[in-house]
Amino acid sequence: MKNLTKNGEQLKHHYQIKTMILLHLISLYITIGVIWSIWLENFTTRVLQAPYNQPWTNSERLFHITLWVYSFGVFIYNFVKDYFKNKPK
Repeated sequence: MKNLTKNGEQLKHHYQIKTMILLHLISLYITIGVIWSIWLENFTTRVLQAPYNQPWTNSERLFHITLWVYSFGVFIYNFVKDYFKNKPK
């Protein structure tokens, strides 16, 4: 019976560690999304010219925070595409 209790405690500890790792990863993901969203909002409202420099809505902020990987990928793709399109030959 002692062995079973010990194994149960080890299993519980194992799941606690996995839960903590998952929470750290989620908080890291959200933190990166917030940083990306702040930078992108600043860039689009201050650097871009009209009609693209409009203030953001909360739904746009939420989109860029939660789906920052997609948003960042689209931004980089278009940045590189425009860079090479406008680069003198």
